[in-house]
Amino acid sequence: MRALKLVFAILTLSCIRADAGYTHYYTWKQSPDDTSLKACVADMNRLIEARKTILVSPDLPESTPGSPKLSATNVDFNGIGDKAHEPFVFPYAFSDHDSFNFCKTAWKPYDEVVTACLIVARDHFSPSVLEIDSDGSWPDWSRGAKLYASVFGRPARNPMTANGLAADSAKSFWFNILVSVFVFLAILLGFFIWQKRANNHGKAWRRSFE
Repeated sequence: MRALKLVFAILTLSCIRADAGYTHYYTWKQSPDDTSLKACVADMNRLIEARKTILVSPDLPESTPGSPKLSATNVDFNGIGDKAHEPFVFPYAFSDHDSFNFCKTAWKPYDEVVTACLIVARDHFSPSVLEIDSDGSWPDWSRGAKLYASVFGRPARNPMTANGLAADSAKSFWFNILVSVFVFLAILLGFFIWQKRANNHGKAWRRSFE
């Protein structure tokens, strides 16, 4: 029984660590043109306006809730207080030497705005210009997809695939399979350990009466 508790504790701790490290990635393959960037940021501002009460400017200590840092070519926001994690900055870096960007949200509430903004980014930039990836799968982006749909009146499309039609990535599929196998083997191992100890206790109890 003690072995089973240890297995479940390890699995729970692993899940907590995975949640804490939940991150989205966006890498520029080439510099965005100014017209597309302004149109993209304008759409992102519409999303931010819809959820600005949960956002704040990350680099202004005097900033009040509902005042993210915005411009015609840049967005910069975070969650509020203990619901904040890493700021989302777009387009951030897109030089030849620094084009890899990421935002670790750890599943905090502002994650829905981050994912919705990345869905918008795919509307304006193809995978050959901007690569988008995540620790999560498309179903994990459901809140961001819902926000996107409510603001623009059209279904959200998966920005992590070439055509936006796949419900999930192959990477996430195999990751889920591996996790399922690991959980099954861990439970099976715990059962065998418990059974062996139970048998040993049974033998010791029978010997005590011989």
